[in-house]
Amino acid sequence: MQNFKPIHKFSVEVSGNFACFTDPVSKVERSSYPAPTAGALEYMMERIYVHPNVRYCINKVSILNPLKFYGMYMNERNYLGDVNLSTGEVNTPEADSPFQRMTTYLRDVDYVVDFTMYYDKDYYRRNNLPVHADENAIKHVDQFARRLKKGQSEYNLVLGLSECAADFCEAPKKFTPCADINDAYYSLYKVVHLSDSKSATAWTNVEIKNGVIDFRNSVIHMGKKEYTQEEFLNIDWRSR
Repeated sequence: MQNFKPIHKFSVEVSGNFACFTDPVSKVERSSYPAPTAGALEYMMERIYVHPNVRYCINKVSILNPLKFYGMYMNERNYLGDVNLSTGEVNTPEADSPFQRMTTYLRDVDYVVDFTMYYDKDYYRRNNLPVHADENAIKHVDQFARRLKKGQSEYNLVLGLSECAADFCEAPKKFTPCADINDAYYSLYKVVHLSDSKSATAWTNVEIKNGVIDFRNSVIHMGKKEYTQEEFLNIDWRSR
């Protein structure tokens, strides 16, 4: 078990022209959940600031815009080709390999994400790494706060799929969720990489009430086991 403890709460507004939080049940044709998954939001925060002894736990998501779905056909290929590293020869796909896939996006999305930053003060000791003299939790809180204030990120934020670019900023103090959005469904949480060759899928129940999803008491299901978000966050899967 790891030793991540909550150190600070943040509120971030994330918006974009398109979003697609893929429901794996749709299989061949991609279809988005009506709201972002907790795992996708954690990944967004990591793209603003990532560090091995920092984690993010999503508390609440407020949906500000009405739901609008938009279908689009995308040209894709089963095989992208490769390069022979010894000769430099490029192997291109066959002419008949392209195909079209229907993707159902969310259009004109705007969310306010409330989350908690967690910090593991024992990370360096547990992994036998040297500890920097200035290492402390406040340093990471300040770093994230500075990036949020300036609109800077380590990597570009995306809303699900890589082609769905996202903008982010500090959340306003006053905002109004879209109260007519109410739904409940079983949602993908994230795919856990147990090792280089094995992975498992975690799921959670999602309930949207008056445009708000509260993840604080959500239960994460993986196989036959159930976890709270904090329990799930503190498991070192690669050591199991």
